[in-house]
Amino acid sequence: MKTRANKNQIKTFFTYDLIKIVVISFAVCLLLTVIFNAVEHKPTEGQRFSIIYDGSLDMGEESS
Repeated sequence: MKTRANKNQIKTFFTYDLIKIVVISFAVCLLLTVIFNAVEHKPTEGQRFSIIYDGSLDMGEESS
């Protein structure tokens, strides 16, 4: 049995339900970010990566 959405149902969705969906989605994303950051494996000192940049470095003839 197919039932079509009428204007009242669509209006109710956009006024109340859409706001709830956006807020719940934001809360779930925030919660997952906090949980993943809390349980992640931290790199050891040998696994850390950094970039040292200086404008006066000469890279050789091959770089422009």
